[in-house]
Amino acid sequence: MYLGQALKMAFKNILSNKLKTLLTITGVVVGIVAVMLGISFTLSVTEVTVSQFEGIGEGAKSIRLETFESSNKNLTYLDLKNFSDDNPNTVVAVAPMLQAQPKIKYLTKSTNTRLLGTSPEYQFMNHNKVVSGRIMLPFDIEYRHRVALVGSYIVKDLFEGMNPLGQDIKINGANFTVIGVLEEKAGGKKRSDDDIIVIPFTVAQRLMKIPRVSSFVIQAVDSKAVIEVEKKLMALLSTIYKDPYSYYIMTELSMLKEIATVRLILMGLTVGIASIILMVGGIGIMNIMLVSVTERTREIGIRKAIGATKRDILIQFLIEAVTITSIGGILGMVIGFVIIKLGFPILGSILAQQFGGELPVVFSIPWMLLPFGFSIMTGIIFGIFPAYKASKLKPIEALRFE
Repeated sequence: MYLGQALKMAFKNILSNKLKTLLTITGVVVGIVAVMLGISFTLSVTEVTVSQFEGIGEGAKSIRLETFESSNKNLTYLDLKNFSDDNPNTVVAVAPMLQAQPKIKYLTKSTNTRLLGTSPEYQFMNHNKVVSGRIMLPFDIEYRHRVALVGSYIVKDLFEGMNPLGQDIKINGANFTVIGVLEEKAGGKKRSDDDIIVIPFTVAQRLMKIPRVSSFVIQAVDSKAVIEVEKKLMALLSTIYKDPYSYYIMTELSMLKEIATVRLILMGLTVGIASIILMVGGIGIMNIMLVSVTERTREIGIRKAIGATKRDILIQFLIEAVTITSIGGILGMVIGFVIIKLGFPILGSILAQQFGGELPVVFSIPWMLLPFGFSIMTGIIFGIFPAYKASKLKPIEALRFE
């Protein structure tokens, strides 16, 4: 039997049982949509996590340090400054990191944005160039000047394109003077690197009522020096903290390993859940094919009587099963794509309003073809038994069947 003829007969038999086919396809569609949404969500969350880390320092050159409250002594910014001065060949700079999502107000307009309390070094570590005005200086830190650097989105949103330099804004009710505008890095979009206000960390401590700085970024001269800096940093921390669990060091390499592990777990869960759904759909396919074998017993007998082989019958029923799941796979991919394209931006805006995050739409063609492969495999696995049963029917017994 030619493949084209087998496909033609498969579509004819599928269309003759529209309701049964529709109910069967539904299970496959749900499974495919579940896989696509799960994979896309995992890829989106991974991209957000990686981009947030890469936005701190220069990625492979930077080390993120988190410290926790200690009963004896705590690491200070001065300790890390001295550490940087003692290792000029491997350490470029250190910077404290205090982050919040406060309410910002200028005249009658207000918004919520990302507030970063840091030191002058951070501007160079993260290539935050000031396109107008001046940069943050050491005396701003020392004398706790209420000054602010603003991103391009803030300029457009609060100042509506006006020159913000010298203007006073309120951050959680406290007056700050805008001294500089940061270079645009992400198209001036909301919830991007351009939606930010940078102030001295000493002022941020008072504003946020934080007694101690617990988050720092250390930048090495290059990626090769990171391991050496990490070892020396751990030696310093061991002299300050008795408990090794009082601090956490994260490099880009370790972070990417953790993200890869989490991504594999999420992908595994997604595939596992979708496999259960597809199994239910597969059982439905097997049932409808077994019913089809029973209903078409005389047809099978006639075809065998005029020369059809076991292989012909087997291929015909197997193609019908694969055709059903392929249709379900294509429909599922289309529906999943529409939900991802239309639903993820809405979900991203909700997350942005509630948590200050953003969920980008990530659509990877190789990953999205995986569900379609699952649908074809479902058709093959659950279509084999009915197809085999049909191929084993004896012509005489099939012709006698009522």
